[in-house]
Parts: sequence; C-alpha cells; structure tokens
Amino acid sequence: MKFVFNMKSQLLPILLLITTALFAQQTSESGWQKVKIQPAKFLNVNWSKNTQTHMTMELVQIEVQIVSSDSVRPSMVKVYVDGMLTQGSKGDEVSLRGNPKELTYRQSLGLKEGLSKVEIEVSNNVGTKRTEARFFQKKGNIIKLVNKETINLQKVIWQSPIDPLELDGKPFTLQQPEVEIKLRFTSPQYIELKDIIVYQNNRIIAKTPRATLKLQDDSYVFKDYVLLDEKEENNRLFVIVKTPEMEMQSDPLLLSYRSFRPNVHVLSIGTSSNLEYTAKDALDFSQLYKNQGGKADNKLFNSINVDVLAGQEAVASEIRGRIEDLKTKYETGNIKENDLIILFISSHGFVYNNEFRLQGSDYKASRSEETSVSFQRSVLDKLEQINAKKIIFIDACHSGGKGSIADINQEIAKLNSIQKGIAIVSSSQKTEESYEDKVWKNGAFTSALLRGMQTGVADSDNNSIITLDELDKYLQLEVPEIVNKVKGKPQHPIVINKGLGNIAVFIRQ
Repeated sequence: MKFVFNMKSQLLPILLLITTALFAQQTSESGWQKVKIQPAKFLNVNWSKNTQTHMTMELVQIEVQIVSSDSVRPSMVKVYVDGMLTQGSKGDEVSLRGNPKELTYRQSLGLKEGLSKVEIEVSNNVGTKRTEARFFQKKGNIIKLVNKETINLQKVIWQSPIDPLELDGKPFTLQQPEVEIKLRFTSPQYIELKDIIVYQNNRIIAKTPRATLKLQDDSYVFKDYVLLDEKEENNRLFVIVKTPEMEMQSDPLLLSYRSFRPNVHVLSIGTSSNLEYTAKDALDFSQLYKNQGGKADNKLFNSINVDVLAGQEAVASEIRGRIEDLKTKYETGNIKENDLIILFISSHGFVYNNEFRLQGSDYKASRSEETSVSFQRSVLDKLEQINAKKIIFIDACHSGGKGSIADINQEIAKLNSIQKGIAIVSSSQKTEESYEDKVWKNGAFTSALLRGMQTGVADSDNNSIITLDELDKYLQLEVPEIVNKVKGKPQHPIVINKGLGNIAVFIRQ
C-alpha cells in the first residue's frame, strides 16, 4: 500500500519559512529601519493522501510526509503499533528520502493477525509530532485499511479491568491473582460462547464455568475470570471472537500481579555542581535496594523499581518530570497504596523568595527559579497526591558560603511540620552545614546512611530488619561522630515522621 504526498497540505509551513527569512521594514522619525525576523521553527508529520483500501501481501507499506525547519534523520522516526514501539525485523524495509527538511518516510511493516493501530512519531530539535492513528485489519495475507469511524464495529473493546488504550502500552498492576475481564463487541452474526477465545501469554486458556455472554443494547458483553501468573512479570491477555465467516480481536492488555508485600519505588537524584560527590551519592544510593525485592520468605518487599537521575542529566526540568512520573504511575495502578516510595536527593539547597529550593545541574544564578526546583510545589505537593508511604532523604550539601544555612534548615523544618503520611530525613539541623569529603567519597550523611544499611550496624535489635526509628537513632550517633573526626564541625541529621510510624525500611541480607 502506498500513500502519495499532497503538496497543498504542506504549503502553509513552506510559505511561512520563505516569509520569515525576509526582512521587515518599519517607519520611525529617523526614517526606514530594517529589522531581521528570525525564521520560524516548525515540524509537521502527515500520512500521504491516497491509500489502497485492500491489498494482498504479507507486509504493508506505510508512507508519511515530513516537513520541518530542522533536519530529520532516520533514527528520529519511530513507528508505534498498538501503542508499542516497533523494533523492526528482517522483513521490514525502511527508507527516508528527500532533502533534509522535506522528506518522505516509507517502511514495509509486518502486522499481527487482526486489527492493528499504527502511528508514526518524529522527534528532532524542533520538538515531537505524531500522526493520527491509522487502523489496518489483517486476515491471512490480506490487509485492509479500516475507517476510524467503524473501529468499534470491527473490534473487541475492553471494559474491565481497564481499556489498554488508557495505558499507552504500560502494564496495569493488580494486587489480587484473579481478575474479572469484561469485553464488548458488535457483530451482524449470531455469536455463542464457544466462538470466544481467551489468550494468556500467547496461550489459549479455558473459560471458567462463570463465563457469560449476554446481548445488551445491540452489543455482546463477554465476562469471565482469569487467574494471573505471578511468575510472569506481565500477563498479556487478549480475546478473539471467531466464526467461519469473520474474526475480531481485542487490543492486548498487560496485567501485572503483585502479592501482599509492598513494592518499593526508588527515585535517586544527584545534581552536578561545584560539589564533588552529589552525583555519586545518587548512584551509590540507587544500588542500595537492588537485592531487597523478591518472592522468597526472607524478603520485605515484592519488586524494586529504581530510577536514577544523576550528573548533567539532573537538570531542573527533568527533576520535576521524574517526580511527575511517580504521580502518573500511581494514577495507572503501578504504584499502590501499600507501596513505599523512596526519594533520595543530593544537591545544593538554597532559599529564594522565602521558599526552599534545590539546584538542578543547569543552575544559573541569573535564572535561579527556572533552573532550580521548589521543594514544596514540585516535590511535596506532587507526592501528597500519591496515597502511598513516602520517605525522602535529603543530603542538602553546602560548599561553605552558599546562602544562610539557618534559613535553609528553617524552611525545611517548616515544610516538615505540615506534611502528613511522609517522613523527611534531612542531613543537618538548623545553623549546621552538611559536609562531603574524599575520606568518605560521599556526603557524610549519605556515607553513614549506606553503611548503616549495608553492614547492618543500624539494626540495633539484631533481628535483620532495620526500621525508621532504628535508622534515626543510628544516624544521630554516626553522622556527628564522622563529621567531627574529619571536619571538626557539628552536623546532626533530623528525622521528621508524619504518620508513617516505625515502618521497616530495609532487611539485612
């Protein structure tokens, strides 16, 4: 199948490029003055217009037209099938032809049996654009382009537990091994229960005795129950309705089952600055929990999910984005109420407009608000929207002359006092600085934190489980001792526990 590019659909951006390259003139008392207008930036991606509605082949040829004010390379083009990024195969043929700013992208794409949604995404220096979805129906070696308006008549639609289109290819996490599935479809033919086939991890599974098929408002509604496999990271479910005359298939739904043990979600952030060890602090902390999850009896947690943002990548906008990602995971069911979120931050802290802020790796004093993160609005307010257990470790290191340490810690104390359901473990108290040194190869606070958990010295009752209270007592003793020994200065961490109680945070291996 080929799509032919219609030049008229792209005429406006091309004219805009020509126009903005000219010089505008304006009048003034002194006469005419030439003012140079900067060229506009744009990126447009559209399907080529003419399409064949039927084709007999194993592969479908997709074609889109790309017009951009900046160059586009093949690596910048991504093809999504049913919301999943395709990796390509030996049978796929890809070409990108034209001049660097007006290109035709073609790819011969293999599709699965049934209905597929195809989208093309292009990202370059201008931004990211994605085409509208095109739908293709494959049966045997015949592929047909399907109108968007008739999709619901051609497809089996998920109603429960969730529509996979809402997940954008991500798994939906459940805490019970059995899940009720409910799907709706319309058919001009009479459908029986025997015509419905349920697949789990690409294997046909038997319907349970509780399976039902009812006709409601001119649509069929199928309901049954599936037992999820805990050994699989994700259970892939889809349903096919099949008769001798026709076949319809649902989108695949990824379900993840997690037992009663909570999952841990670690976000470890370390910015780059004139401090030497902030990025290393984050990398070292990210390794702390890697062996804490599993299904063995001696594990506190089920799965461990670690996200690291360290060094030059830890710019202010990305820090805000990673915090927002935690909120999205909660909204899609990938973070549950009994899960534990652990946020570790090693950075410079400062007060701006009576607000405690953390510097990003792109920090500039002339743009201090844009290149730093509000601890209240960008961190605490976002986490407050997640109904789960949360612990924040802050090693807010200072180089010695960076703002008022008393002001900084006063702001942290104010923030601690109003938060509920969260514990904030700060590296130092009011009037104190937080130190790092080559002796520890970390911040003092981070070094003590890692040692207390890794060696188990924080486990005061020797039961192999380290609780928040035990960690607090250990840090109160260890940090002042090592800082006084190396720096001859005071540094006393503080733990503010608002509603978490004495929860377990680590288990000795």
